[in-house]
Amino acid sequence: MSKQDDASHGAGQGSSAQNRQAKAPLLPHTRAMTEASPQQTNNLRAILWMVLAVLCFSGMSLFIKQASNAGIHPFQYVFARIFFGLVAILPFTLIAGPSVFRTQRHGRHLIRSVVGVSAMTLLFFGFSRLNMTETVALSFTVPFFVTLGAVMFMGERIR
Repeated sequence: MSKQDDASHGAGQGSSAQNRQAKAPLLPHTRAMTEASPQQTNNLRAILWMVLAVLCFSGMSLFIKQASNAGIHPFQYVFARIFFGLVAILPFTLIAGPSVFRTQRHGRHLIRSVVGVSAMTLLFFGFSRLNMTETVALSFTVPFFVTLGAVMFMGERIR
């Protein structure tokens, strides 16, 4: 058999290398675009959690504004927020057991709790007294104040 006969014979049946090459995508990155990597899946999951968090916080601020318009005192919905947060987290703490409460930093946890409840109370009071547009505009200043607090209280350096 000559080379031409081999070529025509191979073209009729097709070798496995030719079949793989024919079935390969035209663009080398097409496979990466159709199959999500674990990092892409984690990013998508994080985006969905953030969207859910924004929706929940928006709904909470709307309910707070409606409750304040109905004449409910801010301390009452601070209590409700803490109570329902406890109800939501209680099953997880029961499953994990008492070891989740062990700490060597009781004073720091107390300070963190007092600051957190105070901040929530002031935020809810602000929701009840200000227009929603002003409240949202003020909430955009949070990263600035967190950065300032990190520099002042934790010794962080800004780059």
